[in-house]
Amino acid sequence: MGKDADALNEARRQAAVRFYEHCYLSGMSPIGAINWERASVSSDTRPVGMPATEVALIHRRKYRDAVEALKRAGEQFLTVVELVVTTENGIEEIAVPVSGYRDRGKAIAVTMDRLRVALEMLRVHFRMGRLDAMRTTMAPLRHESELRQEGGGEEPASGAMRRPRSLAGM
Repeated sequence: MGKDADALNEARRQAAVRFYEHCYLSGMSPIGAINWERASVSSDTRPVGMPATEVALIHRRKYRDAVEALKRAGEQFLTVVELVVTTENGIEEIAVPVSGYRDRGKAIAVTMDRLRVALEMLRVHFRMGRLDAMRTTMAPLRHESELRQEGGGEEPASGAMRRPRSLAGM
Protein backbone atom coordinates (compact mmCIF):
# COMPACT_ATOMS: atom_id res chain seq x y z
CA MET A 1 0.00 0.00 0.00
CA GLY A 2 1.23 3.41 -0.88
CA LYS A 3 0.86 6.70 0.85
CA ASP A 4 -2.25 7.52 -1.17
CA ALA A 5 -4.02 4.33 -0.08
CA ASP A 6 -3.04 4.91 3.54
CA ALA A 7 -4.34 8.49 3.42
CA LEU A 8 -7.59 7.36 1.79
CA ASN A 9 -8.10 4.62 4.38
CA GLU A 10 -7.47 7.12 7.18
CA ALA A 11 -10.06 9.47 5.67
CA ARG A 12 -12.55 6.57 5.53
CA ARG A 13 -11.81 5.72 9.16
CA GLN A 14 -12.44 9.34 10.12
CA ALA A 15 -15.76 9.23 8.24
CA ALA A 16 -16.73 6.13 10.25
CA VAL A 17 -15.78 7.93 13.47
CA ARG A 18 -17.89 10.94 12.49
CA PHE A 19 -20.86 8.69 11.64
CA TYR A 20 -20.55 6.98 15.04
CA GLU A 21 -20.26 10.32 16.85
CA HIS A 22 -23.39 11.66 15.18
CA CYS A 23 -25.27 8.47 16.09
CA TYR A 24 -24.03 8.45 19.68
CA LEU A 25 -24.42 12.18 20.37
CA SER A 26 -27.91 12.18 18.87
CA GLY A 27 -29.02 9.72 21.54
CA MET A 28 -29.94 7.13 18.92
CA SER A 29 -27.06 4.76 19.61
CA PRO A 30 -28.11 1.23 20.56
CA ILE A 31 -25.07 1.09 22.84
CA GLY A 32 -25.70 2.80 26.14
CA ALA A 33 -25.83 2.46 29.87
CA ILE A 34 -28.84 1.90 32.07
CA ASN A 35 -29.23 4.18 35.05
CA TRP A 36 -30.41 1.87 37.81
CA GLU A 37 -30.59 4.80 40.27
CA ARG A 38 -33.48 6.41 38.40
CA ALA A 39 -36.80 5.90 40.15
CA SER A 40 -38.87 5.09 37.07
CA VAL A 41 -38.96 5.51 33.34
CA SER A 42 -41.69 8.16 33.58
CA SER A 43 -39.51 10.47 35.74
CA ASP A 44 -38.06 11.98 32.57
CA THR A 45 -40.15 15.02 31.59
CA ARG A 46 -39.37 15.06 27.86
CA PRO A 47 -41.47 12.98 25.47
CA VAL A 48 -40.09 9.63 24.40
CA GLY A 49 -38.03 9.82 21.23
CA MET A 50 -37.36 13.54 21.46
CA PRO A 51 -33.75 14.78 21.59
CA ALA A 52 -32.74 15.96 25.04
CA THR A 53 -30.78 18.99 23.85
CA GLU A 54 -30.34 21.16 20.79
CA VAL A 55 -26.93 19.58 20.25
CA ALA A 56 -28.58 16.15 20.16
CA LEU A 57 -31.06 17.50 17.61
CA ILE A 58 -28.24 18.75 15.37
CA HIS A 59 -26.42 15.41 15.57
CA ARG A 60 -29.68 13.56 14.87
CA ARG A 61 -30.17 15.59 11.68
CA LYS A 62 -26.61 14.94 10.54
CA TYR A 63 -26.94 11.24 11.35
CA ARG A 64 -30.21 10.96 9.42
CA ASP A 65 -28.71 12.81 6.45
CA ALA A 66 -25.83 10.31 6.36
CA VAL A 67 -28.27 7.41 6.65
CA GLU A 68 -30.28 8.78 3.72
CA ALA A 69 -27.10 9.12 1.65
CA LEU A 70 -26.31 5.45 2.28
CA LYS A 71 -29.91 4.38 1.57
CA ARG A 72 -29.82 6.06 -1.82
CA ALA A 73 -26.88 3.85 -2.78
CA GLY A 74 -28.50 0.70 -1.45
CA GLU A 75 -29.82 -0.79 1.75
CA GLN A 76 -26.94 -3.30 1.90
CA PHE A 77 -24.44 -0.48 2.49
CA LEU A 78 -26.45 1.00 5.33
CA THR A 79 -26.85 -2.42 6.94
CA VAL A 80 -23.11 -3.09 6.97
CA VAL A 81 -22.23 0.35 8.36
CA GLU A 82 -24.93 0.16 11.04
CA LEU A 83 -23.77 -3.28 12.18
CA VAL A 84 -20.02 -2.59 12.09
CA VAL A 85 -19.75 1.09 13.05
CA THR A 86 -22.69 1.84 15.34
CA THR A 87 -23.26 -1.53 17.05
CA GLU A 88 -19.56 -2.50 16.91
CA ASN A 89 -19.98 -6.02 15.52
CA GLY A 90 -17.04 -7.77 13.89
CA ILE A 91 -16.98 -8.49 10.16
CA GLU A 92 -16.74 -12.23 10.83
CA GLU A 93 -19.92 -12.16 12.94
CA ILE A 94 -22.10 -10.45 10.36
CA ALA A 95 -20.55 -11.61 7.07
CA VAL A 96 -22.70 -14.68 6.36
CA PRO A 97 -26.12 -13.17 7.23
CA VAL A 98 -25.40 -9.83 5.52
CA SER A 99 -23.81 -11.10 2.31
CA GLY A 100 -26.01 -14.11 1.71
CA TYR A 101 -23.04 -16.34 0.89
CA ARG A 102 -22.60 -19.61 2.76
CA ASP A 103 -18.87 -19.78 2.10
CA ARG A 104 -17.28 -17.86 4.97
CA GLY A 105 -14.35 -16.53 2.89
CA LYS A 106 -16.59 -15.16 0.16
CA ALA A 107 -18.98 -13.70 2.72
CA ILE A 108 -16.18 -11.84 4.50
CA ALA A 109 -14.79 -10.54 1.19
CA VAL A 110 -18.19 -9.27 0.04
CA THR A 111 -18.92 -7.68 3.42
CA MET A 112 -15.52 -5.97 3.53
CA ASP A 113 -16.08 -4.63 0.03
CA ARG A 114 -19.51 -3.28 0.97
CA LEU A 115 -18.04 -1.67 4.08
CA ARG A 116 -15.23 -0.07 2.05
CA VAL A 117 -17.70 1.33 -0.50
CA ALA A 118 -20.06 2.55 2.25
CA LEU A 119 -17.24 4.30 4.11
CA GLU A 120 -16.17 5.92 0.85
CA MET A 121 -19.74 7.20 0.42
CA LEU A 122 -19.66 8.57 3.96
CA ARG A 123 -16.30 10.22 3.30
CA VAL A 124 -17.78 11.97 0.27
CA HIS A 125 -21.00 12.82 2.15
CA PHE A 126 -19.07 14.42 5.03
CA ARG A 127 -16.81 16.19 2.50
CA MET A 128 -13.70 14.69 4.01
CA GLY A 129 -10.83 14.76 1.54
CA ARG A 130 -7.85 12.51 1.52
CA LEU A 131 -5.30 13.63 4.08
CA ASP A 132 -2.53 14.22 1.52
CA ALA A 133 -4.89 16.42 -0.51
CA MET A 134 -5.76 18.47 2.59
CA ARG A 135 -2.18 19.42 3.34
CA THR A 136 -1.41 22.84 2.01
CA THR A 137 1.58 25.06 2.22
CA MET A 138 1.21 27.37 5.14
CA ALA A 139 2.52 30.58 3.63
CA PRO A 140 2.53 33.33 6.24
CA LEU A 141 0.39 36.36 5.63
CA ARG A 142 1.89 39.76 5.82
CA HIS A 143 0.71 41.41 8.99
CA GLU A 144 -0.28 45.09 9.09
CA SER A 145 2.79 45.95 11.16
CA GLU A 146 5.01 44.43 8.45
CA LEU A 147 3.31 46.48 5.76
CA ARG A 148 3.75 49.69 7.78
CA GLN A 149 7.40 48.93 8.44
CA GLU A 150 8.21 48.29 4.78
CA GLY A 151 7.94 51.95 3.90
CA GLY A 152 10.45 52.99 6.59
CA GLY A 153 13.10 50.43 5.61
CA GLU A 154 12.90 48.69 8.97
CA GLU A 155 13.23 44.95 9.53
CA PRO A 156 10.05 42.92 9.04
CA ALA A 157 8.10 41.98 12.15
CA SER A 158 8.99 38.81 14.04
CA GLY A 159 7.56 35.42 13.10
CA ALA A 160 5.11 35.71 15.99
CA MET A 161 3.30 38.44 14.10
CA ARG A 162 2.68 36.21 11.06
CA ARG A 163 -0.39 34.05 10.84
CA PRO A 164 -0.93 31.02 8.61
CA ARG A 165 -3.61 31.34 5.93
CA SER A 166 -5.97 29.05 7.79
CA LEU A 167 -6.09 31.50 10.70
CA ALA A 168 -6.35 34.64 8.58
CA GLY A 169 -10.01 35.21 9.38
CA MET A 170 -9.54 34.94 13.13
